[in-house]
Amino acid sequence: MDAPVFKLDESEWLWLRPLFPFSDLLSSIGYIDANLNLEGTLSQINLQMQLASSQGNLSTDVFIKSDALNKPIYEGSIALDQFNLAPFLPSYDVSHINANLSVNGKGFSLSDFDTDIDGAISALTLG
Repeated sequence: MDAPVFKLDESEWLWLRPLFPFSDLLSSIGYIDANLNLEGTLSQINLQMQLASSQGNLSTDVFIKSDALNKPIYEGSIALDQFNLAPFLPSYDVSHINANLSVNGKGFSLSDFDTDIDGAISALTLG
């Protein structure tokens, strides 16, 4: 049985803006074609995703634990394939990256981001 298909064009990000504090960054992704598997509850969820976008490809297998009082805690892996970082890091002269990363940390905003990132970068385009 095929899962339902959910596709977003970058012009359709507007309705998501109120739900995400980083919606401006999300809109930089552009067109998205994703396979998404969420298992768990709203306070403990495993996110498995394969995403092809206008900026490249990204896949995740991340466990996220969250509650209303504490910063979200997460652990898992992220793989980037020809993913363009330029829209997300405009102050740096980087663009496409290929990497396999492990993440273990908490917080999503710059003020509370505390994350260990380990892994291998197999390609990084500067300039």
